[in-house]
Amino acid sequence: MEAVAVTVAEASAALGLGTTKTRELIAMGVLPAARVGRRVLVPTDSLRAFVAALAAEHAAEQASEGTGRNPSQRA
Repeated sequence: MEAVAVTVAEASAALGLGTTKTRELIAMGVLPAARVGRRVLVPTDSLRAFVAALAAEHAAEQASEGTGRNPSQRA
């Protein structure tokens, strides 16, 4: 059975981030998590949604840049 939630350390490894940055994202509410006793668990669905949102944001930025040039360079 696939895990439905992972620890902060496991979430950090999955995202390729440090635990400090992952905890910052949780504290800011960007990455949803739940506290169970002393443990903080991150739903795996939240990890997937977070990465999908980053990818969509990146794609939107690329699309707005058009040819890839700096917007200030456009004629």
